[in-house]
Amino acid sequence: MPTLDDTTTLQKNVAVAGNDSLVISNKDSSASSLVQQVPAAQVLGGFSHAWLFNFDSPTYAVASDSTTVDLLTITSTQFVDNAAVVVTKVFNPSGTATIEVGIEDDDADGYIDGADLKTIAYLRGTGDLLETPAENAAVAVHNPTDGDTLRVTFANGGSQNLSTATTGQVVVLVNIVDTAEYVDLIPAQ
Repeated sequence: MPTLDDTTTLQKNVAVAGNDSLVISNKDSSASSLVQQVPAAQVLGGFSHAWLFNFDSPTYAVASDSTTVDLLTITSTQFVDNAAVVVTKVFNPSGTATIEVGIEDDDADGYIDGADLKTIAYLRGTGDLLETPAENAAVAVHNPTDGDTLRVTFANGGSQNLSTATTGQVVVLVNIVDTAEYVDLIPAQ
């Protein structure tokens, strides 16, 4: 098995595929090894968090025309600067099948607004909170309230249950910058 000392002798790769793995040292891990693999697409796309939903997952396949899934609770030191959805397999229930990503009920569509799950797609920051940068800002950054919940909402128009789908997969990506993680990040100058 190669070690870091063997890096210069390893085969070179001219392109990184999204499903390649990068190796990181996760300092927050409680596992016996801090070394973990992360999908290259997540890191190269600039996202800190990723969630995968299939048509038959218990959080999607519900006997209702909509469902909301809580992903994580935001702390006072966290900022959201990007979100995306990647529909890798189309959802095929009767109705419209859409997804929204945002914070709490007030901004349920603040990061991704009504993305179509019935079309293969990659959509980035289509919600109001990320779509338009603040004045004098290069990019939009949202500072949610401490304790807010990052949520994803699936909806199917025409009063059709989400559980009628027999195919579908979507990846939800969000980049959360936590200022607490930047403390003493690198040696001081």
